[in-house]
Amino acid sequence: MSETPTTDKTPCLTPEEFLTKLSQKSWYLHIILVICSFSWTVNCLTVMVSTFYDRKDDNSSSFKSLSEELIAKDAFSWLQEMTTSAFMVGNILGGLTIAPLSDKVGRRPILLLCSAGQALSLLILTFAPNIYSFIGLRALQGMFYTGNGQAAWILAFESCPASLRASAAFIFGMSWVAGYIVLLPIAIWAPTWRHIMFFSSLPCILFFVAVLIFFSFRFVPESLQFLVLKGRNEQSEKWTRKFADGPMLITMEEADKGGKVTTKNYFQENKKIFLYIILVGGLWICDSFDYFGLAFISTDLAGNVFVNYMILGLIEAPAYMVTHRLLNMLPRRHVMSLSMGVAGVTFVILAFLEAGGIASTIFWTLGKLAISIVYLGVYVVGSEVFPTSVRNSALGICSVISRLGGVLAPAVKSLNQKNPLYPIALFAAVAFAGALFACLLPVQKDTEQSRKIVD
Repeated sequence: MSETPTTDKTPCLTPEEFLTKLSQKSWYLHIILVICSFSWTVNCLTVMVSTFYDRKDDNSSSFKSLSEELIAKDAFSWLQEMTTSAFMVGNILGGLTIAPLSDKVGRRPILLLCSAGQALSLLILTFAPNIYSFIGLRALQGMFYTGNGQAAWILAFESCPASLRASAAFIFGMSWVAGYIVLLPIAIWAPTWRHIMFFSSLPCILFFVAVLIFFSFRFVPESLQFLVLKGRNEQSEKWTRKFADGPMLITMEEADKGGKVTTKNYFQENKKIFLYIILVGGLWICDSFDYFGLAFISTDLAGNVFVNYMILGLIEAPAYMVTHRLLNMLPRRHVMSLSMGVAGVTFVILAFLEAGGIASTIFWTLGKLAISIVYLGVYVVGSEVFPTSVRNSALGICSVISRLGGVLAPAVKSLNQKNPLYPIALFAAVAFAGALFACLLPVQKDTEQSRKIVD
């Protein structure tokens, strides 16, 4: 394609350069980030309800759990673990089906679809007549969970310049912590598992309504990078016209390849991307196993169920504050590898401490803090490694790989009942494996590979 020289009257910028020029209007970009970040609040509620809907503890002897109502015989107790594993299997299916659609139809339609599906499926779960319908609905919910979280993150990521991406990670992380906080009073006061599911569905419904309203009034626009990549010039012009004083051409390298860039073509022409998928996916699966394993085992640790959950949940707030700073100070892969290494060391030390003691609680907390840093940071790393044309598809594949860790995570509850040292040893080994994957990540500059083109 021949290039037409730019003129002073019609400046030509890449989406990254244009977003960087909006620093004086960063308040608007932050509002987009905050609105999208609430998807992680409802996602946290959706996944963490499994920590409480089947709890057995002395703190609330009158609580009627899922197993007591729907699993009558001990011989079928394995179905309880299937409720969580089915959710993770749904994550895998969502990563293979729903998430890639975002690279074809856009981030906004998928976010709207998945927020509606997530709210509806969680509400219907309240009335599940048997354990098999519950498992099926949890799998369906897991599909929408993946699409909702990824579409919101990618939309926010592509709506802010590189200088705001660490802030985006912090905002999304704090929204996740908000989900922890919202769930705690519900779990404390709910008399049955059905009440937990019903009251947890209300924030999800509110989020869907909010998304519908904001999208209807175009307050949260489609990703500028997506619009430019797909050649939707009229829509991208409206996007830039909100801020630019005059006409402006927005182009990017991926749009200048003699035609449309498809996901299949990109994968065929860029073999190195498969290595990146293995590395990011490997890191993600290790982190997911430890993250969700720690969450599921929190109600089995010595001490009060709700206090343990609160400690392991609230520690994520300072973790995300630290992540925000570290991602701005150090290379991404150094942050990831050091955090996983620290987590592995803390778990090794835990093996020599008395369960339930103050020292044990401190090191459990430190381990969760380190794992939480990676849990958030891997989204930033993956988003920067993969280009716009295949970003959601590639992250979807990595998410599929990571959910294998989530599928296996519920098994730590059974291991903990046999010997508390078993899950600790497993957490340590997986953390060290994750540190190795992180060391092999590419050094990523915080910019899209793009150039100025005028058609």
